[in-house]
Amino acid sequence: MACENEAVTDVFITRNQFRADTDREIGLQLMIEEDLD
Repeated sequence: MACENEAVTDVFITRNQFRADTDREIGLQLMIEEDLD
């Protein structure tokens, strides 16, 4: 059971990290687009 919970936690952390990276990329793209205007 402990191993199962660890796996779920790893997936949850990975998903949050991916979302954070994606948000950062979108933010950078928006900043670049604003600079072009």
